[in-house]
Amino acid sequence: MTKIVCLLAAGTLSAAVRTTGPALVANDCNASNPAQQFDLAGANIVQRYSGLCFDIDGYRTNNQAPLQVYACHGGDHAKGHQNQGFAYNASSKEIVATSDAAGKRVDLANYGADGPGEVVWIYQRTGATNQQWRYDAATGLFTSMADATLGRPLCIDSSAPPPLPRACDVEPGKGQPWCDASLSREARVADLVARIQPSEVVGLFSNGAKGVKSLNIPPYQW
Repeated sequence: MTKIVCLLAAGTLSAAVRTTGPALVANDCNASNPAQQFDLAGANIVQRYSGLCFDIDGYRTNNQAPLQVYACHGGDHAKGHQNQGFAYNASSKEIVATSDAAGKRVDLANYGADGPGEVVWIYQRTGATNQQWRYDAATGLFTSMADATLGRPLCIDSSAPPPLPRACDVEPGKGQPWCDASLSREARVADLVARIQPSEVVGLFSNGAKGVKSLNIPPYQW
């Protein structure tokens, strides 16, 4: 509960309070789509337009851990936080994790058989074509070499849903005292706490809080 009160005080009750970034998937290749344009930047792979890095969601190291693009954190040297190191091997055409998940390959789930939107994750080395990617430095595209199986080229793409509105920009919060910036912080917090249902309180006492669906407060990490 303290977490949600602090978010209110900071004015950050919005979809921006989240732990995961846009997921990496495989979509029809489009060289003009900035979500598919990446640069090899030292120990990282960086999306050109956003400056975000290839990142293993949740610092995981297991097979099928999903990939995303997320704010680069090269200055974070904490053990267990090294989830953004990747190297492209031009000979084997593999994208290899070099940090905590060292040796895992960037892998196209199900060989992309389900078509556009297929998940891109990490997996132990198999040598199969769904772990091989052609990289074009000019366009920035990573194209799956499972093309022969797919019958169509698929490229790594960050799929970002449109941002949700802030909880205080929509009803019911918009018309309630806890969203009234003219009131004191104490009055707003008291009103907010009183509106959270007992069934929703339980989900707020963890590091990955579930949010408050009835008030459009999204899940968040603290």
